[in-house]
Amino acid sequence: MLKRLAKILLSLIAILIIGAIIVVVGGYLLITHVTTVNASSTLTDLPLNTWTRIDLSAKTMCSDGSDYRIYARRAKSDNLLIHFAGGGMAWDAKSASQPITFGGSGGFYFPNIWEIIRATLGGIFAQDKPKNPFADWNEVYIPYCTADFHIGNTSINYTLDNGTKITIHHNGRQNVTEALDWIYTTFKQPPKLVVSGESAGAFGSTFWVPDIASHYPQTATYNLSDGAYLNTPLWANIVNNVWQADTENTLGFTPADNLINSAYLRPTQPHVTYLQINTLYDGTLTYFASVLNDKPYDAAFAEAWSQGMRASVKQVSQSNLDYNYYLTDYGFDKQANSTPHTSVSGDLFYAIQQDNIALVDWVQRVVINDEHLSVGSEFLP
Repeated sequence: MLKRLAKILLSLIAILIIGAIIVVVGGYLLITHVTTVNASSTLTDLPLNTWTRIDLSAKTMCSDGSDYRIYARRAKSDNLLIHFAGGGMAWDAKSASQPITFGGSGGFYFPNIWEIIRATLGGIFAQDKPKNPFADWNEVYIPYCTADFHIGNTSINYTLDNGTKITIHHNGRQNVTEALDWIYTTFKQPPKLVVSGESAGAFGSTFWVPDIASHYPQTATYNLSDGAYLNTPLWANIVNNVWQADTENTLGFTPADNLINSAYLRPTQPHVTYLQINTLYDGTLTYFASVLNDKPYDAAFAEAWSQGMRASVKQVSQSNLDYNYYLTDYGFDKQANSTPHTSVSGDLFYAIQQDNIALVDWVQRVVINDEHLSVGSEFLP
């Protein structure tokens, strides 16, 4: 009798486990499902208010060689938002050997596209938020999986100490170029255009925005950069020797130790209204900065990074750019001595407040109302 009950119990447990797996897999497939079209599709081929996957040519790829694509969501407005996704970087054998894995801990970069990230976008992508300035805008999402800030142009066999080789396709330039070709063909002349990005995508958005603005000379163009400041003497070598980006000829700037400011302050560029968001002790950027500079990741280094970031913002604010910044210590964790990394694609976009001005309201006032407004000036040196 006991054996029979045990068998019944085991059978019930197995059924429950299988049922749970079916629910999880089914739920994942449901929320990540999108219609797929090719790059020859036009705007009218896209359904309203839902994401569509656009497959590009075989020349596009992720760092692990897997397929690359972009996503677009058509809306009734003629305005356009182009978003550069983030997700780390690789620049040597050590970083190349540590990709971010599903369910794993740590890692330096995404080696392929994770559908779940696109499927769960919030913040500036939330169509159900009345305060979202972009709720009715056309949107193009440019995924990131090349570990090169969207600008690389090479494939490298990184060699570990034990002789193992890891191939990374730093294919960012080709991916973005084809994405922009599709965008330029599909969206003829938007009245307003926001080129946004977070983390690695924040760098990428600022690198590419002059090219985009030049294509739309009659459009009011804005660059919304969220979480971009890394200072290291390695940049010149990483950008042009490792990633083969050739930024002088392709993007109009020479990489300096302060990489983001070398892009902001490039000598020639069309008019763009810049918006930059940084938190005072960004836990992700301080970690990457410590690794890049071979320094201990501790409170002293976080403070030094913070002071450098503030000086960086001040330098750009004193230039002749149409530049607006939002500095905040929102969410400071005393134990970890850190603040959140990025906010524009999540709930923090609606939660962050600084000097009695909500982050979402600041974006609304600069982009929609065309105010010149910076927040957090008390943090500048």
